[in-house]
Amino acid sequence: MTELHTYRLTPRAPLVFRSGKPFLAGTRDNTQFPWPSAWAGLLRTRYMDQHGLGPDDRERLVALRTAGALLAYRRGSHCELYVPKPADALALKDEESFLPLRPLSAAAGTGCDLPAGLRPVGLVGSKKGKPHIPALYWTLSRFLAWARGESVKASDESPRQPVEEMRTHVSIKNHTGAADPGRLFQTTGLDFAMQDWQKGTASGEWVFVGQGPANLPPGLVVFGGERRLSRLDREDPTVWHLPPQLQIALTKARGIAVTLATPAIFANGWCPAWIGATLEGRWPGTALTLRLQAAAIDRWQPISGWDLQAGRAKPMRRAVAAGATYWLEIIDGELDPAALWLHSMSDAQQDRLDGFGLALLRPWNPDI
Repeated sequence: MTELHTYRLTPRAPLVFRSGKPFLAGTRDNTQFPWPSAWAGLLRTRYMDQHGLGPDDRERLVALRTAGALLAYRRGSHCELYVPKPADALALKDEESFLPLRPLSAAAGTGCDLPAGLRPVGLVGSKKGKPHIPALYWTLSRFLAWARGESVKASDESPRQPVEEMRTHVSIKNHTGAADPGRLFQTTGLDFAMQDWQKGTASGEWVFVGQGPANLPPGLVVFGGERRLSRLDREDPTVWHLPPQLQIALTKARGIAVTLATPAIFANGWCPAWIGATLEGRWPGTALTLRLQAAAIDRWQPISGWDLQAGRAKPMRRAVAAGATYWLEIIDGELDPAALWLHSMSDAQQDRLDGFGLALLRPWNPDI
């Protein structure tokens, strides 16, 4: 397997990532978290410039493997990953901590329209309350506590996460100096500025972390729309490694819960193609046979973009949103957690090379 290096991207301005919706006068396109393909395009462009490649080298460029980008917070030389909140963590307004959703056994005399053999997901016991939307990203340490079955507070105790920054754009007519009403629109970007309001000094900075081709040169790059600047640097590779305490727990597990760190693209929509009609299959590239027991999935996301080589928009595709969780029972084979941690579980080879569907693993007991 080609060696990958770990990189850090530090935004120098609010970054704009569009959804791919048609851009018409008077419209507003809410900002998106950068797709894995945006990170792949950034690193491949850097590689292309470094090696003097051009359009004729497209096949060589798209074959470069990348993974990311994930949000991270950096204080000094320490960088901590932030991962999407797992879809199985439910926040209620009157509850101090997240409530875990788990695969359930259907009660006698009940039924549902799920595929045969797939268990429903719900709360163990009865709870009343209205759900609310907490912070969308957890520190990796919070995710590890959730993996250990510990109580995780729903209140966000981390630094203020990146917020949307809105800008209004208008075209001015040269002959009148007045605004052209047909060319008024708004864009929103992710503002990564961080300020400790109590102390009046910055305590750290938000960055992106991901992997890509080895030995890319550091320096200023453009990431996202409107050519806003960021800086690319090498990062300590251990930030991307499977935490040792989680590896020990996973090697003893008879089942795993897999949460998507980045959106995934599957041929069958919500479910990987290697999981057949019997909900059983072998994880690609391994000797591990698994049976899908349940899944918690949020609304699908549209993914599009612009094909520079073809000069036209890419076809829109549906992706399973980051944070989706799949519960899988180990049927045969030995689990190698490090080989699957933050590796892609998407179906198509190109989607895996682009970093769609990076997997976060935690142990799960199928008998509960």
